Amino acid sequence: MVSEDTRNESSGFIYRELDMVRVKGKDQPVRIYELLGKEGEMADSMISNISSFEQALAYYRNCRWDEAEEILQNLLQQDLNHKLYTLFLERINMCRQSPPSENWDGVYTFESK
Repeated sequence: MVSEDTRNESSGFIYRELDMVRVKGKDQPVRIYELLGKEGEMADSMISNISSFEQALAYYRNCRWDEAEEILQNLLQQDLNHKLYTLFLERINMCRQSPPSENWDGVYTFESK
């Protein structure tokens, strides 16, 4: 897992954005990424999954729960053990039960260090 700064300073690698988080005591959110491999060495299906997950994140951050959920469910069918998709499906369920405020920025805030 790497920060956005680390990702931007490296080249020749493929990353998947995992989340945008705000740690306790900080106001500025940070995007975090997963290093997946070297450019040119990744299967087309994985590249497609990365793109799909990015779209799901965009829907999630815009409170478009149904669209995000559909993409995440499709991704989960392809990779039943992927905890990332399950995590966001759980968050969507929580957001449906207790909708975020109108000024929600889609950032996950950690309440403890």
